[in-house]
Amino acid sequence: MTNSTVGSVDPAPARLPEAHHRGLGLEIVAVLMLTVGSLIPVLGWAVGVILLWSSGRWRPSEKLLGTLIIPGGPGMALLLGAAAMALPSVLTIPVLLFTLIGPVVVAVFLLNRARGRVALEDH
Repeated sequence: MTNSTVGSVDPAPARLPEAHHRGLGLEIVAVLMLTVGSLIPVLGWAVGVILLWSSGRWRPSEKLLGTLIIPGGPGMALLLGAAAMALPSVLTIPVLLFTLIGPVVVAVFLLNRARGRVALEDH
């Protein structure tokens, strides 16, 4: 009986488990709920905020921006649009534009940041 198998080393190196890379699904849903989901008063936006803060793809400052740009999202802005009409006419249009366009600009910014971080994870 030979001891050729005793103390021998398996020639194939052990493989490390591959890192699990997930897509942007959570981030896309978070941004959609912050914007379009806000048409469901309070609930849609709140779900978006929860998803936003549960994602690891954004920095805290980006999460804060997504939360505070328009609390309640554009849906809330539409509900409060009558209040904007009480402003002087020179302010009405800028306020309405900010409340409707601001969340969309922030959503694009957040998605670009998340997409960039996914690209870094893949390398």
